[in-house]
Amino acid sequence: MYPQGQFTGAIFASETQGEFFTWALPAQAPIALNTHAHLFPPTYWNACLNAKFAEPGWQEFLQNQQVNLIVVETNSHEDLVAALLKDPAWRIIVYEPADELPGQPAIRKLVALRLMR
Repeated sequence: MYPQGQFTGAIFASETQGEFFTWALPAQAPIALNTHAHLFPPTYWNACLNAKFAEPGWQEFLQNQQVNLIVVETNSHEDLVAALLKDPAWRIIVYEPADELPGQPAIRKLVALRLMR
């Protein structure tokens, strides 16, 4: 699937997940988003927001950024989750629907991997 079976590309995550990945992964791991909005140019930040809400151009932005892994919370990224579930370019690795445990404070997530062609 990936060269030598190794993941390549960037990770697009919610701001809080991106913050965790920035802490947990090696410094050279390309994380597309974190909680430090003030460090990103406004055009990049706006493109990230468009991707978060699956607005027109979200797929092109992620492809241009070489994003091949997405990790987001399902309860706050409903539009992106719905778009990923329908997009054949992505393989859903983990999908925990937001309404699976109503009333539970647990964070539900979606993890999607872009299929290499």
